[in-house]
Amino acid sequence: MRLVYPEKTVVVRQVLELADGRPEAVGARVATHRGAFTEVVDTQLDSLEQSFVFDRLPNRGAIAVDVRIGGDGYEASGIDGGLRFATAFGHVDYTQAIALDAAGRRLPLAIEWTGAAAHIEIPAEFVAAATLPIVLDPTLNFWFGLGNPSLLQHDGDVATIRPSAINGRTLLVWQRQWSLTDQDCWGLMFDNDLGFVQIDFTIDFTAEDWLKVVCAGNNHAQNFLVVAEVRLRSRQDFGGGAASVDHRKQQRLLRASLHLLATHPRWSGFPVRFDVLDLRPAAAGFEIDWIQHAFTA
Repeated sequence: MRLVYPEKTVVVRQVLELADGRPEAVGARVATHRGAFTEVVDTQLDSLEQSFVFDRLPNRGAIAVDVRIGGDGYEASGIDGGLRFATAFGHVDYTQAIALDAAGRRLPLAIEWTGAAAHIEIPAEFVAAATLPIVLDPTLNFWFGLGNPSLLQHDGDVATIRPSAINGRTLLVWQRQWSLTDQDCWGLMFDNDLGFVQIDFTIDFTAEDWLKVVCAGNNHAQNFLVVAEVRLRSRQDFGGGAASVDHRKQQRLLRASLHLLATHPRWSGFPVRFDVLDLRPAAAGFEIDWIQHAFTA
């Protein structure tokens, strides 16, 4: 199945011209300016969120958007909150469409299937009273069981094996931030029908810092391999962990802290101190050297 950008956008029977545009990526967000609006795609671990941003309108009537769906062998059906596109291998949901304006007004919207496109319409009453820009915001394949949205989770990878005896297995792994110096690895497994086999389980939940997590599937062994870069110095030949907090990293931490204080002014009155915890493997686990006031701005 392919989700194609809107083949037609209509404002009170006036068809808006759509430019091809050039995608611009900033982190996990891709924005494409299409003339009549800007299409934005936010890639998250639990969803692919597509939104259409209308900065200006030729009039204040209803806005109708038709998103064409391409591909072979799928069946479209209505579900709670939107549409489901299913094949023999699983399904993708296109749901939770909401209209938002700059003043914070929100309106849930229906998503209808026309036989070739997903049709979403923002009623004229909402558009007439809206403060621009207006954002039309549907979600593609929302995974309610993936991870913990209250925690910082990022940098996922996925692998699949196809043993027919167990209806296939797909493993999704990602990093979960436990602290500044400790990222753990979590996983989720589902079958060919996107039915959950195991939800939110730990692959690493130690004091080691797991980075750049990737996974691969082995059909012959019917198993998966997860590989990561682990930041924990087992030898002191090149200095301990504290030595890795060099000037470059100190500057990154300072910039991150300034950004945090600028975006959360209520914290700006609190004193700020930079400490470093240096962990070293020991016979009984770890030795910890707590360096207070390790560096200053």
